[in-house]
Amino acid sequence: MLGWSINLFRVFGIQLAVHVFFVALLAYYGYVGWTEGGLPGLVWWVGLILLFFVCFILH
Repeated sequence: MLGWSINLFRVFGIQLAVHVFFVALLAYYGYVGWTEGGLPGLVWWVGLILLFFVCFILH
């Protein structure tokens, strides 16, 4: 793909890519989780964002 997307992999011939902003979103919520609760907070927030991403892809 062109532009600001990062190609991840193909699923049944469909290319899955994420925008660079998604990496920034993970970094932001990782920071928020770290400042609020240390390592467990970081894992919780980043895991939650990744879970939303997986649900969106499966939808």
